[in-house]
Amino acid sequence: MAHYETTEAAVGQNVTLLCTVKHHPRLRIVSIEWRKNMIGNPKLALFSQGHGVHLFWPNVTIDIEKNHANKSTGSYLHLLEVKKWDGGIYICDVATFPFGSIRRETELKIKDAVELMCDVGQSVDIRNGENVTIRCRASPQAQYRWTKNMELVSETESLELLWVTDAHAGVYTLTVDIGKESMHKEFTITVQTATTGLQTVTLHADTACVVYRLLCDGIKTIKLCGVSFTRHLQPSRTTHLV
Repeated sequence: MAHYETTEAAVGQNVTLLCTVKHHPRLRIVSIEWRKNMIGNPKLALFSQGHGVHLFWPNVTIDIEKNHANKSTGSYLHLLEVKKWDGGIYICDVATFPFGSIRRETELKIKDAVELMCDVGQSVDIRNGENVTIRCRASPQAQYRWTKNMELVSETESLELLWVTDAHAGVYTLTVDIGKESMHKEFTITVQTATTGLQTVTLHADTACVVYRLLCDGIKTIKLCGVSFTRHLQPSRTTHLV
């Protein structure tokens, strides 16, 4: 029995699934039934030798293949303008005489019609205080929408975050609308906290000497013996004020 085990198509294309039996002089096809392997296994199309064709779904048609003797040998199931949800496993049951029933299954994989291209992977690591930009591109007609926790962040093809903080960390979802079709892609942004170093500062005033260990995070003002000293501290350096 001839059939496709797997076939692929893009959103919006027409698809034809094959289900035919090999020629045998004694074989007679009584009926052919197409169903989809999902909840309830709904019927798509039915062919009966005595009653003809009956269609159950609106976007399907069926052609019956016949040999040179005008005997039925199988069928072609046509799916029109497929959508994402049309993907799945399709079942073809052929009732024959005198050989009984024959079943074949075909998996249909539906791909997005337009490929979404981005310049980074789905995980982005950034340091606290830096900037990050994620650029994505689909087609000139595409509409973009970036959200985080269901809240709108941007409506351009690129996500740009300036001077990031811990509050920027999380999962960002990009939704791309192209006509009636939508694509979704998620990006996880992780913000790395900057490491705070320690610095030793030695202050001398007359006979007094005090050693402070200070966080090296910028300008520090130290009062010693009633005198104020202000210095810009540099990481990994010992500063002596005399």
